[in-house]
Amino acid sequence: MGPSEEQWAGFLHRHDPVWELLPECWQHGAFIGNGRLGAMVHLAADGADKRLIWEIGRSDVYDPRPDPRSAGYGGRGITKRLLIGQFHLVVKGPILDGSIRIDLWNAELTGVVRTACGEVRWRSWTPHEDHVVVVEWEATEGEKESRFEWHPHPGVDPSHARNPRLDLNPPGYAEEGDIQAWVQPFTGGGDVVTAWTERENDGKRLLFVGVGYQPTPDSSLDAAQADVRRAAEQGAEALALAHRAWWHAFYPVSFLTIPHARLEGFYYIQLYKMGSATRPDAPVMDLCGPWLKNDTGWPATWWNLNVQAAYWMHLTANHLHLGESLTNTIDRRGDTLIANAPAEYQDDCAYLGNPSGPDMQNSRFRETTAGLRRAEEKTGVTLCCLPWLMHNYFLQYRYSMDDAILRRMFDLLRRAVNLPLRLLQEGADGRLHLPDCYADEYGVASDTSQDLAHVRWGCRTLLWSCERLGINDPLIPRWREVLERLVDYHQDENGLMVGEGMPMAITHRHFAHLLAIYPFCEINPTVPGGTELIRSSVRHWLTVPIVRLEDELAGWSFGVAAAMVALIGDGDEALRHLRFLIEECIHPNTMYTEGHQGAHPTIETPLLACRSLQEMLLQSWGDVVRIFPAVPTDWKDVSFFQLRTEGAFLVSAARQGGETKWVQITSLAGERCRIHLGLRGPVWTDGPENLALSFPAAGVVEVNLEKGRTVLFFSGNERPDLTVAPLPARPEDGNAFGLKRAYQPTFYHRPV
Repeated sequence: MGPSEEQWAGFLHRHDPVWELLPECWQHGAFIGNGRLGAMVHLAADGADKRLIWEIGRSDVYDPRPDPRSAGYGGRGITKRLLIGQFHLVVKGPILDGSIRIDLWNAELTGVVRTACGEVRWRSWTPHEDHVVVVEWEATEGEKESRFEWHPHPGVDPSHARNPRLDLNPPGYAEEGDIQAWVQPFTGGGDVVTAWTERENDGKRLLFVGVGYQPTPDSSLDAAQADVRRAAEQGAEALALAHRAWWHAFYPVSFLTIPHARLEGFYYIQLYKMGSATRPDAPVMDLCGPWLKNDTGWPATWWNLNVQAAYWMHLTANHLHLGESLTNTIDRRGDTLIANAPAEYQDDCAYLGNPSGPDMQNSRFRETTAGLRRAEEKTGVTLCCLPWLMHNYFLQYRYSMDDAILRRMFDLLRRAVNLPLRLLQEGADGRLHLPDCYADEYGVASDTSQDLAHVRWGCRTLLWSCERLGINDPLIPRWREVLERLVDYHQDENGLMVGEGMPMAITHRHFAHLLAIYPFCEINPTVPGGTELIRSSVRHWLTVPIVRLEDELAGWSFGVAAAMVALIGDGDEALRHLRFLIEECIHPNTMYTEGHQGAHPTIETPLLACRSLQEMLLQSWGDVVRIFPAVPTDWKDVSFFQLRTEGAFLVSAARQGGETKWVQITSLAGERCRIHLGLRGPVWTDGPENLALSFPAAGVVEVNLEKGRTVLFFSGNERPDLTVAPLPARPEDGNAFGLKRAYQPTFYHRPV
């Protein structure tokens, strides 16, 4: 049994991000969103006239035209995100002070702006089921004239200022009426429309803002105005009640509590962030989610790590619906992925270059005199994007065990793996080798570790899928041959190498050469020598001397390193990596940026850190559920409720005084259930009458748990209390994020 609703409200309240000062930039701003539409709130400084602004964003608003500045990407360029505009809270007196709070439980912002003339109190949210941003405010007598003012951005992507494109979209224009609107047309037709209206109720003012988007020749004006009109007619209270009901049902589907208040709070803020950033009918999350930063040079979708790492946390958190934005995007773009492949491979292959817009159109191939297609003169062909993306798709299946998902993904997985198989060559040693390929962000080598990892994982998964679905695929013998003859990973005294003849010799933020360790788990502690190889590979990767500043380790390097060492049970080292990430690399609002002066957001970094925390408490790779596999030494009391695992199991467990006391597991699909319990002494069970246990390996229990049935394992002489409640915390350890008066930036990243 998880926390009560009252406990949830109080628990999240102690983790609310709190701003003691008004934020002055995106990195410090407070954010809201409904999975597609959102706003980032912070000050905009214009000389002495400071205003609080709502930067409006919608995650699917891309310029329909490919950007000619990126013509190297497959010869056509890629589409890029567009800035929309800001609403400014215009006050009478100079702003003196203010505060903001993200109310996590209710998923809304509350705040106050204090001026020389009075104060304005406000709250703001983005109703989950209504595509509007709502602001409600009331002012003291001296600020009764406060109002909101629209400031549109021109129809350009944020990177335009650094590198202007050849032509701009036509200028925007206003549409007056009961619902005001700003129309930003696109060259060639279509537009993005911001619509709004103000209302008054019981002395409070209300602003309703909607954004319509239509990349085709039609206009989205009517749709945007209809969203705003419908919301205004419902009224703020009705919208707030429905919104709160959605979020109050969202959080309790799973729960975890740990004796580290800052990390615990960080986890729930990321859960709020992901619930605000994506939804099944939204596009795949790019680097910003709904909160596009106005000076990022990366206003597109990156497929060589960013998307994949963003879609891990939701699985164990038991929010599978949040991953449907990824799988639905892949399903819609199957034909494009086939067209991305070289023409002679399109009969049975698919390909994805990096980056792209949400259309996933990017081939990055061209002819070379050798016949091998390369992306650029300095890089071999990049193979990892689509196979790795299909690994995410497969995880979405493994956590649900819905065979309809596996059937839907099988053909594209087959095509994604077939392309590297078409490039395999037999060497003088009789083994199968990959030719020169691009080891992501590092260099060109044959037999790159990243590509060998996805070939091995892909062939194993295709064979497993055929057996599961009863498919007699003609390529089954080929996949088996590849697994038998594929060259081994290249290693040296420091662990895994980047590829043949290419050691890990310079600092390298990307963990592409370690994909076999994580997330594929092809190299794991059950493999002979696996523990030692993981330990040496990770430590060497994190300690290689810096040769070039631009190659310096990134925050997400430490986030994923925590997951890797968690695989070998090193909870203390995993915690050190996570603490470094959240204390040295994360902004006060828990956002993360990279590049010169932190200009470029990458949303996946905080999210993948939460996946690493989950891996410390619960793992399920290799068909075995592992309870508390990498808990730090100092964490004597830890518990969780209804975390989800591969095989579609819901697991709850409690650890007290440094020992696991009980584990409860529910089968959602009736799959084989194998568990490493970690219980001491005599173990008791409480479950169905026909329950049968076997012990296939040391410390592992196999139980015949039917779909919908639950079994409890516990030690001791009495059936334990199964209530999972928040651990106590000191008040001074709460509300760790948000902007504090004593804040001093101490970011790990140095300007390039």
